[in-house]
Amino acid sequence: LSGMGQIHAFLGEHQAAASFFAQAVETFEKLSDPTEAQKDIRQTRLYRLHNALDAGETWENIQPLATSVFGNDLDKAANKFSVSPDDRFTHHALLRLFAAYPQQTESAQKTYLDNEADWQSEAGHPWQLIHLWRGWLAHFAGNGFIAAEAFNLALNEEADGLTLQWIALTTAVLAERLGLGKSCPYPIDAEAARLKIEFPQAPHAALQTLQKSEAKPEKLLAALKDCLPFNFK
Repeated sequence: LSGMGQIHAFLGEHQAAASFFAQAVETFEKLSDPTEAQKDIRQTRLYRLHNALDAGETWENIQPLATSVFGNDLDKAANKFSVSPDDRFTHHALLRLFAAYPQQTESAQKTYLDNEADWQSEAGHPWQLIHLWRGWLAHFAGNGFIAAEAFNLALNEEADGLTLQWIALTTAVLAERLGLGKSCPYPIDAEAARLKIEFPQAPHAALQTLQKSEAKPEKLLAALKDCLPFNFK
């Protein structure tokens, strides 16, 4: 059921995906091993949240899904994840939530950014994306220095495999659209040409849309969603 949800989410069939994820959680709740059950439930709730973020759900629909993942207090979650390298997949989802719903998460975003001196970093997916969203949040909070630092960390992450290389390229294009190109040097044209050959199934048209996008949050988010489909998260 969870796998079917992921397939529908990747195809952009968000309503069908949400139905399968809900069924998966109900099924996991019946497992005899409570530890394994909770692990699978947490993972599926993350999938469900990413699917809803991709679908552009209203805050009223997103909020209960966010609560199921982060609890009732987003400020507390911001404090926790900003200073800890643990549970990186949940950390990534929290930052995506902040970027997608800036007004509803304003207080928690400020908490997260205020802890910048204690931000942690590790290797491995999805740390590239954590750095990307840190850069996004810092940029739109008016701190170009921290934004450039975060984007450079994303670009300097070891990118083993074509998917991580694609994420790096997308990150570089986003940094350029935000006016950080000089601070975040990256061979965009050369990498785009190489990956067109080596990774033809990547969403190249979406990347071109991102390159031409207005530097407004809603336009960039829409382009990023297409550049980083569900199975890249």
